Amino acid sequence: LKEALEILNKYLKRFIVLPSDPRKLLCVFTAYTYIYKQFDFACYILLYSAEPRCGKTRVLKHLQWNCYESKYISGGSPSAFLREVDMKARKNGIVLLLDEVDKIINLDTSDNKFFGICNSGIEQGNPFILCEPSGKEKGYTIKEYDTFSPKAFGLINPSIVDGATRDRCIEIKMNRKTLEETKQFKVLRNVRKFYNSPEAKATRKSLREFFMEWRDTTTCWENEVPVIEEINDRSFDVIESLLQVAQEGGSEWYDAIVDHVKASEQEDQDVDLTNEQKLLFDCRIIFNTAKFKDDRTFTPSQLQGWLTEETVAHDDDKKFSEHGWHFFSNGKPISLKAIARMLSKYGISSKRRANGKYYTSGDFYQAFQRYLDSLFGVD
Repeated sequence: LKEALEILNKYLKRFIVLPSDPRKLLCVFTAYTYIYKQFDFACYILLYSAEPRCGKTRVLKHLQWNCYESKYISGGSPSAFLREVDMKARKNGIVLLLDEVDKIINLDTSDNKFFGICNSGIEQGNPFILCEPSGKEKGYTIKEYDTFSPKAFGLINPSIVDGATRDRCIEIKMNRKTLEETKQFKVLRNVRKFYNSPEAKATRKSLREFFMEWRDTTTCWENEVPVIEEINDRSFDVIESLLQVAQEGGSEWYDAIVDHVKASEQEDQDVDLTNEQKLLFDCRIIFNTAKFKDDRTFTPSQLQGWLTEETVAHDDDKKFSEHGWHFFSNGKPISLKAIARMLSKYGISSKRRANGKYYTSGDFYQAFQRYLDSLFGVD
């Protein structure tokens, strides 16, 4: 297994710009997909970036070409997604690679079936249940769908991911290539050309043949993984299956996964805001920039415009510089309905007058003081 992982790592390094640890994690994930049904929990990968063109799709494409029974999806309805997973999972299995997740889900509703499907697919034997018409007869029947499978998500704004789903993902942050990296990868612009090269085809074929033989002989799911004190219990549950596979490959692969998760948890020690808190935080920055007074009024459309402007500055903390309001609702700017729904949680609602609806800035300042000042410990 170690030799196969090294070959795959060298292959991915040629096409993908990633640090060593997350790239090795993806190699182990690839091997894991061939035996994932032997584990109780499925592994989820979350690829995200603060801006487009950071290589998320390219990573997902190479996972598609190397993982077991993989299915790349970049659009569709949750219902189609559910039935596709159920059909393949009941047979040979399926590895779902979901790109442009913000185009698949409906962020204007609080009830999102897409993430419900993802959450039910974490644990084996935990079906997603729907009530469906019973055909010609009147009435309904209860149907169970098998959604257990490894999944990888690619998106720009990770805050749109349901909290329960994100809590069960191994996160990999993607960044745009530097000038030197761009020069290095200039010859690889046409990914399909290199994908179809005899060398690449031979490499993938030999890897698939090895992994198919390996899955019939390995018993790595019986490996005992010692508890890692620096990693919280939820993160350990998420990576345990990968660590069991990595143990067979050697300490180099095991340590790479542990180091990556530790680094991710260190970043997560900063304030982790919900979408509602981020919206309120950005409203405060807009108000401070514009030097609003308590008696200032503005329309919902004006607020929507301020939130989606590219020129809105976030100098206080770079962590909050990219909340993605300009592509928040299915790849489009955040809708007025979504703004109203999130602000209502803080008691902020628009008022009516003869020529339409309007907000009063004084209502926002009360919410700033009550919710944000206590959250950040600052005035």
